[in-house]
Amino acid sequence: GLKRHEANENRGSGGGGGGMFDQFFGRQRQEERRTPDLVIPARLTLSQLYKGVAFDIDFDRQVLCPNYRECQRECPECHGPGVSVRQQQLMPGFMQQVQVRDDRCVARGKCGVPRCRACPHGLLEPETATLSVDVEPGMREGDRITFEEAADEAVGAKPGSLHVAVRTLRHEFFTRDGDDLHLTMRIPLVDALTGFNTTVGHLDGRQVDVRRRSVVACGEVQRLKGEGMPRRGRGGFGDMVIAYAITFPKGALAQERREALAAALGGL
Repeated sequence: GLKRHEANENRGSGGGGGGMFDQFFGRQRQEERRTPDLVIPARLTLSQLYKGVAFDIDFDRQVLCPNYRECQRECPECHGPGVSVRQQQLMPGFMQQVQVRDDRCVARGKCGVPRCRACPHGLLEPETATLSVDVEPGMREGDRITFEEAADEAVGAKPGSLHVAVRTLRHEFFTRDGDDLHLTMRIPLVDALTGFNTTVGHLDGRQVDVRRRSVVACGEVQRLKGEGMPRRGRGGFGDMVIAYAITFPKGALAQERREALAAALGGL
């Protein structure tokens, strides 16, 4: 079956003796026992990464024909899929084993039987598979959800893994930095001088209160503790970081307003 696994599986390398030739082909055989991994991007909104989301994905892969064993024969020269080893004479009395590409080889010691009736479409056939993906709250750009042995199958090889890679879609006003959420809030000059009460719509639909009682300087930053992204695996939340941009009046003020403003600010 297709098994979900979120940590890299530790695969030990075998030791042992043998000459340089055996060691070389031993390492190669270990690599050939696994087909290439597949990576599928999952484009998710910040809201989905905040709350978590589950969905199904369909993907195409190659699987072995159910009767593939009936379409093989013994080929001692085959040393793995697409690889055979032949003897080559360097000089009288000196022979060398040479690795060559051989599409007949499907596994070590095995080659395929052409036009085999048991597998009329070949040893491999296409399949559309479905996987259920569970994105945990707080996952980040580049995080992966891994399904073991879900990649292409091949004769004599273990299927590789399929990785669902998180890709974050751009939000209207939030940007993410680790577990913190950043946004720029534009306020008029009067609010910067006198204070204000407002709200910010959060990723889960809540309205977060933002209050200022003191003067706000241009470029000042306010941090709202615990209003950021979930801290995956650690508990709690990051912060919401608000950078203020002050909007000044356009054009010239009337003389009366300039005098009133000067009188109001003169004692500051």
